[in-house]
Amino acid sequence: MLTIRKEQLRELEQCVLDEFRKRMLKQLREGFQEFTSQMSDEDLNLFVKSGIKKAQSYGILEVGDIEYFLEFLVTEGEDFEEKDPRAKEILSNPQFDGEEKLEELDIYFNGLDGD
Repeated sequence: MLTIRKEQLRELEQCVLDEFRKRMLKQLREGFQEFTSQMSDEDLNLFVKSGIKKAQSYGILEVGDIEYFLEFLVTEGEDFEEKDPRAKEILSNPQFDGEEKLEELDIYFNGLDGD
């Protein structure tokens, strides 16, 4: 029987998180050049790290959902939810899971009806 110790699991999780951050750095550099052009790699890495933590604090935990949340931070501003009470209400709603929160934000900001 294979046994994985807690520290091994933490290392694996960290490795996966590092790969996700690297992918997001590349994705944001390529997809949002106007936003990222004036940012150093270190600044963009800090943006991604803080965005991941912020997403998690709102219960946004799935990789694809975190990616989308990071894009909201780029398009709407790093503290968009602090400036917009409705956005804060959506993100703070405990009845929505992460995906539902992002769908509601999409409807709110972009007028999408989800169909």
